[in-house]
Amino acid sequence: MYHSYVSIEHFMREHQRDLLATAQRARLARGVSRRSERRPTLFVRALAVVGKGLVIVGRRLEDRAAAAARTAAAGMYEEQHPAVGC
Repeated sequence: MYHSYVSIEHFMREHQRDLLATAQRARLARGVSRRSERRPTLFVRALAVVGKGLVIVGRRLEDRAAAAARTAAAGMYEEQHPAVGC
């Protein structure tokens, strides 16, 4: 009917080990799910690379358009104000 102190202590230690093992498994499972969530898929990474390339090309096109506009504006200025003495 009554259990000895030793048997109760043994039971409590086993129970504590079970709880610690369950907590450890839960931590490991959360760690695995976090790692898989953090790393984007290959498709997403490929889209990011393509997107960066498109941004670079777009900036170059904007620079060329701005340079062409400056050149055209300078040419129009020279047509309106010819150099004296030429």
